[in-house]
Amino acid sequence: MRLLTCVFLLTGLLNGTAFALDDDDDDDDDKKEDRQDGRAGSISEGLARGSLQPFFELTHKQSKPGDETLRLNGFRFGLSEGGERQLALAYYRSGTTQYDSGTRYELSYGGGVFGDPPQGDRITECYFQMLVGTGQARVETVQDTRTSRLLFVIEPEIGLGVNITPWMQLGAGVSYRYLNGLQVLGLGSEDLRGGTANLHLLLQL
Repeated sequence: MRLLTCVFLLTGLLNGTAFALDDDDDDDDDKKEDRQDGRAGSISEGLARGSLQPFFELTHKQSKPGDETLRLNGFRFGLSEGGERQLALAYYRSGTTQYDSGTRYELSYGGGVFGDPPQGDRITECYFQMLVGTGQARVETVQDTRTSRLLFVIEPEIGLGVNITPWMQLGAGVSYRYLNGLQVLGLGSEDLRGGTANLHLLLQL
């Protein structure tokens, strides 16, 4: 009788241990699934953060370094990464502009643009960007016409954009154009430096 009782108790203990092990296995499986779900979420979020969004911008710039207002028209095309940064290429060109009674000129420049990318999920947004590149000036006088060598250009800009739709933005800003390397027919770099008013139409592609 005592032997049967011991066998019964041992059997119960073994069954209880098996059930506990099964529960532990189930808990471990649940935890593994949760960790896998978490990793899957992290991967998808990482892919979203690393996505590249192309955009295209039409730009008009105005300044008055001389007798006549300098008007430049151009474009900017680039990519924004994960809503955190942007890298773009820009090019701007003016028509023939009168500096003074005896000097006329044309200015063109372009380069890389770095700064904040557009954010289509906001109605308004401030932005900062900086152009670093090169340019050229064509200078005319009564006696001669010459084209400058390559100029160094740097132009930081701040402004405000208004998102009309998630993929279209209108904006206005101010920048400072710094030129170096221009000295042609009496027209120097310092003559074309200065503040600039900017308008842009930006499209997310």
